[in-house]
Order: sequence, then C-alpha cells, then structure tokens
Amino acid sequence: MSKIGYLLDGQLSNVCIVFIIIIIGYGLGKIKIFGISFDLSGILIVAMLYGMIVRPDSDSFLQNMKFLTSFGTSLFISVIGITSGYGLSKCINRKVLFCFFVGIITILIDFFVMLTLLKLDGTISPDTMYGIFCGALTSTPGLSTVCEVSDSFAAAATAGYGCAYIFGVIGVVLFVQFLSKYNKSKFTNSSPKTTYEQTIPTLTGLILITAVIILGEILGGIKLPFIGVSLGNSCGSLCTGLICGWLVSKKFDGLRFDKSQIETIRELGLMLFFVGTGIPAGTKLLSVFNISILLYGIILTLLPIIISFFISNKLFKNSLSTSLSIVAGVMTSTPAIGVLYRNKNLCPDTAVYSITYTVALLTIIISMRIITAILL
Repeated sequence: MSKIGYLLDGQLSNVCIVFIIIIIGYGLGKIKIFGISFDLSGILIVAMLYGMIVRPDSDSFLQNMKFLTSFGTSLFISVIGITSGYGLSKCINRKVLFCFFVGIITILIDFFVMLTLLKLDGTISPDTMYGIFCGALTSTPGLSTVCEVSDSFAAAATAGYGCAYIFGVIGVVLFVQFLSKYNKSKFTNSSPKTTYEQTIPTLTGLILITAVIILGEILGGIKLPFIGVSLGNSCGSLCTGLICGWLVSKKFDGLRFDKSQIETIRELGLMLFFVGTGIPAGTKLLSVFNISILLYGIILTLLPIIISFFISNKLFKNSLSTSLSIVAGVMTSTPAIGVLYRNKNLCPDTAVYSITYTVALLTIIISMRIITAILL
C-alpha cells in the first residue's frame, strides 16, 4: 500500500471512502463539455483514480469491494430486466423482429471482430480485451458478467473497460448529434408516447425486484443443456426480469412503474458497481494501459455504429430518427437517446430504442458468459 493509502486507511472507514468517491464522481459526471457528460460513469473514473493512487491491498477492503460489485449488479440489472420486459409487451409487431435482427447481427459482428483482434495481438490478455469490448459498447451489464469469473479477471477487464468506455460514450453521442442536424425537414419523425393512469406501489415494486434478484441467482446457476454453461447472475437476473416485467404488464394492464423509484434503485446499483469494480481496476490500470487499447476501443465502437445505421437507414430506408434510435439501442447508450429527446426536429422512437437496447444487451451478456466459460 502507498503512503497515501496508509494515511487514508488509518483515517477513513471503508463506508466513508465509498460515499466520498460517489459524491466526487457524481459531481464530475455532471460537468458538461460541448453538451457531453460522463453522468454516473464519473464515479467509475474517480474510483479507478483512487485505486491507482492509493492502491489499497487489505483483504477486508477488497472483499467489501467484491460485495459492492455483486450487490450493485443485482440491483441495476434486475431493474433493467423488469422495465425492458414491461416495455416489450407494448410493441409486439414486425418492428420487433427488425430490432431483434439488427441488435443480434451488429453485436455478433463486433464480437467476432473483437476475437479476431485478440487472436492477432498476442500481447493483450483475454480479460482486458473483453473489458474493452464491453466499454466500447458502453455495456456495464456485460462487464459485470465478465467480472463474475474471478477477482483478478475482474480487475483487468474493468481497466480495459475504463480505457475504452470514454470514446464509447463520446463516439455515439457525437454521431447522433452530427446526423440529427442533417436534413431536418426530410427526416422529421414523431413517435406517440404511451401514458398510464396508475403506478405500481413502491412496496410492490421493491418486492418484485427482490424476487427477480433471488430467482435470477437461481436461474443463473443452472447449466444450459448441450453447451454445459450456466447463465451467471447477470444474465439470470436480466432474463428473470424480462419475464417478470412481461407478466406484470399482462396481468396488470394500465399500471406502470414509478419512474423516480425505479431510476433511484437502478442508479444506486450502478453507483455501487462502479465503486466496487473501479477501485481494484485502478490498481492495475497503469500496467494494462497502452495505445493499442484505445485503438481497439475506437474500432469496436465505430463498427456497430456504422453497421446498425447502414442497415436501418440505407438498406431498410427507415427515417433518421428511427435509425438513430436503433444506433443508440445497439450501443446501449442513454446519453445518445437523450440527444434525440433534446432535438426539437427529431422525436426518438422509444419503442425501437427499448427493444434494440434489450436485444443488444442480452446478446452481449450471453456472448460474454459463453466465451468466459469456454476460457475457464
């Protein structure tokens, strides 16, 4: 442990350190440069800097970080699953099939390009490359799937994720911002917004999330037939959430989740995950970082953006707003869809975004789970 780490370890408890990182990171994430901010990812940056400077190495501290990672993952992925499953039931038509096609094909192409880069470059470790892949696609749930393998695997993967994530966020936002200003009158499109009269009670929502977490862990431990690979907690929680969200929407048509409640739980889980993975990753960041990581991250970010836009806008002649909504969904990018919401001439297709986001996310998680299981 460094001298700074020794002083901080003697003066501050682990709980204080966690919340100090969250507060500073949250403030950093609110800073906008040319209209772009890191949002909650600022917490990951601060956590990695803390790990890089302080280099905590006590077993109790690292165990606490592991618990934060697991607990945070369970919270935010279960919420994503529930809300995505609820939204899927509202738009079952040919548009869904198209979104499934684009989401799966784009992610799989990017996935095999990532494996090709890993094969060609013998200097980079698989765990780091998997982190780069998830960071390039801004997929924290994908990273959490990789982090389930082992503590050492998680640290290297998170370091790669942190290096690639910055361009992953900025790249897709700049792409959407640039094209959203192009030929506005020709591509203007609007999507009707669905409204609901009632909200699911807070206690009921919390019980549902708890049930999804428990069932997701059970499902995640079951090995799939033929391939002998289990889904893992992340994929298990996502699948369980999708099913539960869909069932709730069918059973209680007209109800919706309270937005503030669901966002609070999701963001809390994301904060804890970023702290729990960021600190151990920071201790290995300097030993992992090199120019090739940035280059691979840029390639794996630009490729799905270009492919998804080309398929939607050029091949299938969808409107610009629909095509950009698909791009945001493939990249699992909330900031990108926010750009469309703020554009007065383009209204995002929220149904397309939600479906593509869900399909892309599930494809990333399953592919990461399979490849890490094969590696072990």
